[in-house]
Amino acid sequence: MGVIGLVEKNADVYYNGIYIYRGSGNIHAGGWGVRARDQSAGTVGVTHLSLLYGPPLKNLSYVSFRVLKKGVPATDKVVFSIWKKTASQTYFTRVYSYIINQAVIQAQYGSSVTFADDTIYTIKLPTPISITAEVGYSYYVAVYSSGCKLDYDTDGSINGTYYVAADISFVGTYAISSLTLSNRAVSFECFSEPDTWTAMTNGGAISDEDIDWQNATYCLSQGAEWGTIANIYDGNPATAATSVANGDELYIDVSGDNSLPTGTPWNPAWSGAGIGGQVGDTFPDYTKYGVRALSYIKVDADMGASGNEKILVQVNDHDVTSSTPWTAIATGWQTMYTITGTNAVSKKIYVPVIARWVRFVKAGADTNQCDIKEVEIHTIQYAVSDGDFPVNMVNSRHHCWVENYPTQVRIMKAAVKNMAGATGTPGIPFTNRENVD
Repeated sequence: MGVIGLVEKNADVYYNGIYIYRGSGNIHAGGWGVRARDQSAGTVGVTHLSLLYGPPLKNLSYVSFRVLKKGVPATDKVVFSIWKKTASQTYFTRVYSYIINQAVIQAQYGSSVTFADDTIYTIKLPTPISITAEVGYSYYVAVYSSGCKLDYDTDGSINGTYYVAADISFVGTYAISSLTLSNRAVSFECFSEPDTWTAMTNGGAISDEDIDWQNATYCLSQGAEWGTIANIYDGNPATAATSVANGDELYIDVSGDNSLPTGTPWNPAWSGAGIGGQVGDTFPDYTKYGVRALSYIKVDADMGASGNEKILVQVNDHDVTSSTPWTAIATGWQTMYTITGTNAVSKKIYVPVIARWVRFVKAGADTNQCDIKEVEIHTIQYAVSDGDFPVNMVNSRHHCWVENYPTQVRIMKAAVKNMAGATGTPGIPFTNRENVD
C-alpha cells in the first residue's frame, strides 16, 4: 500500500512545484476510505453508521466523500451525523447533523461546481465540532445520501457497519434493533484540523503511463490462459486477450527490466511512519529497487451478458524476477479491485500501491470467457528528497506520493510554489485513509 495526495490547482494560479505538509497533534478521523469502490450500483437512500474513534474530539473540521453517480444536482444531498451510546443502551442518541447540498459545495469550490459522477468532495464544516468524552459512551459517525449515489462495497470490517434504508439524520434517538449489521464500507470520512503543520521532505511526483512492461518478456500467462495477451497493449480496442476458464491468470511485471535492482532488493518492511525524512522510509524507485509506485490502472474489458463474471485485479510487491511467476510467486497477492458488470466495461482504478507485479484473475459464477481489451498502468515517476515536488505543467491535477505502507492516520495538505519560488496558500487537507475498510 501507499498514499497519494491528488493536488488540483485553481485555474488562475501559475506555478511550477508543490509543497506537502503533514499535520501533527489532534489527529482524529472516522468513517471509511474515500476511493473508487467496486459495488457498481452505489448506495442512495440508506444511512450507514460506523464507530468514530475518540472522543475527546477537538476541531473535527472536514468531511470527504466520493459521489459515484449524481442524481439531480440541485436537489442532491449528503447528510453527515454523529451519534453516541453506552454498551448497555439499545438505541443511539444523535449528537450532531450537517447537510451538504449544492449550495455548500459551491461555497467551497465555486459557483461552477456541483454534484458530478466519479468525483471526490472535501467540505470544511462551518463550525468545527468538539466533543468532550462522557464516561461509558462510544461515538459513531453516520452518512446518508439522497439523489446522488455514494461509492460503497461489502469488503469492510466484519459486522463493522450498521445500516438502514431510511434517513435518520435528524431524529433524536434510533433503536439498534431497527438497524442491520453488515460488512459494508462507504467512501465517506470525517477528520480533524491538526495542531501544527510540518513540510515533508521525501516522496515522489508526476504520474505517467508506464509502458516498459509492454512486451512478451514482461506480460505473460501460463499456457493458453488469456489467449493473445499482447492484445492488451496493442492500442486496438477491437482486439482482446480472452480467458479460457475461471482461475486464468495474466501477469504483468511492471519493473520492465530484468536487470533490476542494481542494489538492495526492495524490502516491504521499509515502511517506517511514512515518507517524511524518517529513518527507514524509502521511495519505491524502480531504477534502484525493481518496484514501482502505482497511481492508477485503467482497464477496458468485455464482461459478457450474464453479469456473473468477475476479473480480480491483484498486486504483489515481492521483488521477484521470473518468466514463470505462477510458480515463483506463491504468496503476497492483494486484491485491489474486482471488475464486474455486463458487456463493455471501462474502469479507472486508483490503487496507490507498491508493486513489482500486477495480476488479472478470471473469477465469477459464470465460467464463460471474458475479454481484456486494453490495460494502462500509471506510476509515480520521480523521487523527491528536497521537499520540492515537481509538476507536469500540461496537467491541472498532480499525483504526489507521500507515504509507504501507512500504519497510522495522517492528515496532510498541499500548497503550490509559484514561478518566483513563493509558496501559495495551502489547500484543503486530505488523509491517508483511502484504503480503510
